[in-house]
Order: sequence, then structure tokens, then C-alpha cells
Amino acid sequence: MSDRYGEIISKVARLEAISFDDPWSEEMLSETFSYEYNHLIILSDGETFSYRGKEEAGADEKPKEIVPDNIYGYVIYSETMDEAELQRIAVSPEKRGEGYGNLLIKEMLRELGTFMIRRVMLEVRAGNAPAIGLYLKNGFKRIAVRKAYYRNPVEDAVIMESVI
Repeated sequence: MSDRYGEIISKVARLEAISFDDPWSEEMLSETFSYEYNHLIILSDGETFSYRGKEEAGADEKPKEIVPDNIYGYVIYSETMDEAELQRIAVSPEKRGEGYGNLLIKEMLRELGTFMIRRVMLEVRAGNAPAIGLYLKNGFKRIAVRKAYYRNPVEDAVIMESVI
């Protein structure tokens, strides 16, 4: 893995740690991006940077040659065939409520359109009203509930989908 990519993963891991009760470690994030079907979009100072797993993880050239100083948000998603799954999304606490989550979702959906994806799925804590509101605003619909899916604390998961 290139130093530049490792630095991005470290920054994402720090934001992950302050955003979730069950954060993914740097090692988990690195493992995630060892697969080419996993993608990372980061948001820094109003600009998005997109990275694809495996092929780019060790590459010397990237579409953007810089590592942003500040990562204010990110989205991690996977795509296979004509479906995608939103795995993680986070926005820095000091930037929440400024539309960054919305911008990240829109950028993810734009990218997925280039992959000919027809459906995006996600799971969200039932008590996470801001996230559910964000997803509903961006065209996702509730389709099911998984009882006691989350741990620490135990909570149901709402399964949502968007048909593109």
C-alpha cells in the first residue's frame, strides 16, 4: 500500500473512531480496500476524492495526487454486478448539519450510475433518526427490520434500498 493511501486510511480511521460505537480499525479499513469492489469517497473542504480498492490501494498514480489535510466526511460502499451496498458513512462532528452527508450520498449515487448499478442497499440503526432522514431525502425506502442486529448497544437495524 502506498504511503499516500495509508495516510488517507489513517485519517478515515480517526474519523471512524469518533463517529461510531463499533468503529472499524485501520487494519479493517485496509483489509476492506484490498478488494477492488470496495470504494471510498472522502470529502475535504467541499471537494470529493474517490478511491477504489485493490487496484488503487498500491498504485503510485491516483486521479488526485494529494492527500487532503482535512477529511470532513467519507462514504464506503461496495459494488458487485448491478447492486451496491453503502457500508459506512460519517461526517466530522463539527461539520454535521452542513449538508456534507447529503453531498457524500449524492456523489456515491453519481459514481454508482457510472457502474450501471440498479439498486443500493444499506442498514442503519433504528434510533439514528438523522441518518434515516438523510437516506429518505436521497430516495431510499425502508424495506425491512432486523431485530437486535446491532450490539453495543443492542438495537434493531432498518434495511433501506434505493432503486436507481
